[in-house]
Amino acid sequence: MLDLSSVIPPWIGLDPLLQSWLLEDIGRGDRTTSALKGPEMMVARGEWVAKAPGTIAGLPVAERVFQLLDRDVRFEAMVAEGDQCSPG
Repeated sequence: MLDLSSVIPPWIGLDPLLQSWLLEDIGRGDRTTSALKGPEMMVARGEWVAKAPGTIAGLPVAERVFQLLDRDVRFEAMVAEGDQCSPG
């Protein structure tokens, strides 16, 4: 049997879910996402700051969400997936 995991992009199964979640938020006029949509979009910068100790998880998915909203987005992680973090 042919293994397609090296040919098919890993996002092919996840993108439809991410898009449906974005549509759900944007579709109802969610204030958090309303700034990310429309002709009045602007260049902005955001940061996530840890409130408690933990393990960094989900950076590739977060980056993909931003890419779905804007292909030109630049996502720069200051830590690596799986790193331990402290508050701040």
